[in-house]
Amino acid sequence: ARKIGGARTESGTSAVGGGAFPESELPTTLVSLSVDACDPFLAALRRYEPPVIARAQDGRVLFDVRTIRDHEFGIVAQAVETARREIGDAKPPSK
Repeated sequence: ARKIGGARTESGTSAVGGGAFPESELPTTLVSLSVDACDPFLAALRRYEPPVIARAQDGRVLFDVRTIRDHEFGIVAQAVETARREIGDAKPPSK
């Protein structure tokens, strides 16, 4: 979260997936980012190379730390900055 201006961490859950445990969830840490509009922001993240996948919840973009490798955090931070410029998201970083 430190690499992404205005982001904060919070406890949350993520889906295990399908198969034998389609309803199961795992505890995780989420990086939460308030944006002006989630859908355009998520689309901009997916257009980044490499694509960055996040989810929206309650007007925030959430990144699941469990799914990001250590060397990928810088990539995610750059994707966020690119998405902000691309869609004109002007949310100031919170202090």
